[in-house]
Amino acid sequence: MKRGIILDEIMQLCKRITAYIQEGDYGSLAREYVLRRVSELDIRRVLGEYGGSVTAISEEAFHSDAYHVVTYKDGSGYHVDLELWIDGSRSDLTLQVEVNMDENREICGFHILDLLVM
Repeated sequence: MKRGIILDEIMQLCKRITAYIQEGDYGSLAREYVLRRVSELDIRRVLGEYGGSVTAISEEAFHSDAYHVVTYKDGSGYHVDLELWIDGSRSDLTLQVEVNMDENREICGFHILDLLVM
C-alpha cells in the first residue's frame, strides 16, 4: 500500500513540475529546489531548440508508456522519465526527475535531472 501512495505522490510532483514549466513559472521551480542540476536557462534553451509550447499532460499519459518510474536498488529514491506534450501532442522530449527518499521511506526531495529528446 505504501508504494502506491508514494507513486501517487511522485505523479503529483511530476504534474506540478510540468505545470510550472508550461506556465513559465521558474520561480516556483527554484523555490522548491527543483533546479539544482539544471537551470532555468537550460530548460528554456532546450524548449526553444525543440520548438512549440509545453501543454498539459493528459491523465491517461500517466498510465501509459509515456511515464516510467524506476526504483533505485538501494532504496534511496526513484528515477522518472516523463514524455512531455508539445502543442497538444505527445512528444519525444522527455523530462527526467529524481525523487529522493529518507530512511522512513518518505519523499525528502526531488529535482529535474535533465530535459532531453529520447
